[in-house]
Amino acid sequence: SGHASHQVGLDADIWFERQPGARRAPAERENPRLRSLVLPNDSGIDDSVFSQQHVLLLRTAAEMPNLDRMFVNKWIKQRICNTATGNRSWLRKLVPWYGHDEHFHVRLYCPPGNPQCQPQAAYSDDDGCGEALESWFRKAPPTPPPPGPPKPYRPKLPAACQAVLNAR
Repeated sequence: SGHASHQVGLDADIWFERQPGARRAPAERENPRLRSLVLPNDSGIDDSVFSQQHVLLLRTAAEMPNLDRMFVNKWIKQRICNTATGNRSWLRKLVPWYGHDEHFHVRLYCPPGNPQCQPQAAYSDDDGCGEALESWFRKAPPTPPPPGPPKPYRPKLPAACQAVLNAR
């Protein structure tokens, strides 16, 4: 993805639905056509798409020891909060964020001993299903920017990478 956070190797987007078929061109990989798990009017989960397989995928990822957090749509987090049973400790890693209805974003922990990696702020020890989640339903939706020509995006390289390029 073109997000700067993805360029350092600690962040990745994972699609909720696998796209079978031939290898895709870079432009198709960057802008895939995916089905949303959320209703088009952003009023809740689309039950014709959402399934327990999505919950299992999220839980499997959240329980990986090197995974710090995951960004998911507020409706997805709410549905899982309302239906999860048993050990709910993995729910704290599901962080509501705008979008993230066709994919989820994972962030790994910084590798031990890497002075150039800055860990993110810690989150609370609860499951994140209380006030922290409810506040997302009181926020006004983000205002989309006015349309304009797409600007070429070039993420800033980490200093260590730039040093390698400058050493030529």
